Amino acid sequence: MAKPAVPRHPPSACVWRFCYERLQDLRGADVRERELGQILGFEHARAVRWKEGNMYLDRAELLLTLSEHLSVPPGLLVRLAAGRLSVKDAQAELQRRPRGKAVAEAEVLYVSSEGKPAAFEAALRGHAGFTGWAASDAAVGLLTAGEHRPTLAFVEAAVAGGQVFSVVRALSRSKDAADRLCRVVVGYAASEDGEADRRIEAALGMAGAAACHPFPFTAQVLDDELRRLAQRLTPRKD
Repeated sequence: MAKPAVPRHPPSACVWRFCYERLQDLRGADVRERELGQILGFEHARAVRWKEGNMYLDRAELLLTLSEHLSVPPGLLVRLAAGRLSVKDAQAELQRRPRGKAVAEAEVLYVSSEGKPAAFEAALRGHAGFTGWAASDAAVGLLTAGEHRPTLAFVEAAVAGGQVFSVVRALSRSKDAADRLCRVVVGYAASEDGEADRRIEAALGMAGAAACHPFPFTAQVLDDELRRLAQRLTPRKD
């Protein structure tokens, strides 16, 4: 007796189910399944493979398109596609979003030798619309920034070595999808020589760093910067 086929990528099927049920909420229960595939420009066969979990739906541009059409935070879809969130939990998280109030959305980059630390992930959880990206070296960090266009970037100076000023300059001159300049926060190895540390901070500031702190970044620094970003993205009332 033939064994039932095993999906190649079950999380993609979860993304499909979550997005289809979200589309039903927005357009009515009689919406057709093909309408979801049409959002991404999928032909019927490809849409079926997505539904069955037999294709990888983890490309940033596809998830961002779904996010825009379905009014869902991109970070939530990223976690679904990565298998870190169930459909039930994603629906519950979406229900907890404030009604009638826009949720600030932004891409946040973290470049350091420690990858994506727990403190950074914990800070991000307090901001549903923020999506975090991590890079373990400067070159990958710049490539990631070019692809995802962050509004905020945390950079460990040591990981960039002698290229730190060039890296900071490049990031600080980059813009996010809404044409906002990226805010760059640099972490450096503090010494017992306060004057030397001030010179380092001044040089990094000249290169484009908006703020400098001893590395590793504390939970307070991460939270303060993410709160600042949320305030920056919140429309001002006249």
